[in-house]
Amino acid sequence: MGCCEFPDHIMGKQFYSASTADGTLVFDSHTLGNESSSFQLLTKLLDMGFSWTHIAQMMNVKVHVVRVLDYCNDFSKMLSEESHSNLARLHALVDMLKEKLPNQDVAAWLETTLDGYYYSGIDVISKGQTKLLIKYADGEVSSTELLDSCFPNWRDNYDDRIEIFTASDGERAIRLRDDTLED
Repeated sequence: MGCCEFPDHIMGKQFYSASTADGTLVFDSHTLGNESSSFQLLTKLLDMGFSWTHIAQMMNVKVHVVRVLDYCNDFSKMLSEESHSNLARLHALVDMLKEKLPNQDVAAWLETTLDGYYYSGIDVISKGQTKLLIKYADGEVSSTELLDSCFPNWRDNYDDRIEIFTASDGERAIRLRDDTLED
């Protein structure tokens, strides 16, 4: 499954912008414009704080592909049409999330584990479940509903002895759950 799976009617377009209308993803080609090269799209994602590793994971390519692309400003021949399309879609998805989460650093939001569980938004994107991730960003589904849909066996990998909580200084921290501590 490729990065950012979207409806068939937009598959032929090279550049994407995303918006929601009645729960459906709608794409058009005007926002990024035809002047946006793969290098420009990659540079924008790197400038937003995404690492080579996470970009590669979300595009479903090897890390060295992204690393080489970062060093070469004319790599249009190096990227397959599918990879370029995935990069443009990823950029559009990140733009959409920036609009939906205006007070969040989207790269950090995607890297953070879902309510302290093993998987993150980056894992959800790499599974092609972008529509569900957008619903999660909108608060329409919970993290456990998102995990159940994307990773049916996620509970097998989850250590429920540990919890994330808000400490007295207002920051999030981890600790053993009270019921796991021995008296």
